[in-house]
Amino acid sequence: MLKEKRYVYTAVKQSLHSEELGEYQSYGIRATMESGEVGFVSDVSTESDFVERLCALCNENQLDPEQLPEIVEDFLALA
Repeated sequence: MLKEKRYVYTAVKQSLHSEELGEYQSYGIRATMESGEVGFVSDVSTESDFVERLCALCNENQLDPEQLPEIVEDFLALA
């Protein structure tokens, strides 16, 4: 019997810089498996609660990390 893939999505606090904003704090999303990181999207939102909700949905539904950029884009469009 094959072992089911188990992805873990976590919010990652980042210190970033942009020409318009200067220094700012944002949150990205990291997808990992036992073998290590399998996906990452940087600078999703400056609101940790927003990113934590998205991580919870990704964990609950075990979404494919290859789809993470599109998932983030769709979730941001709904906000």
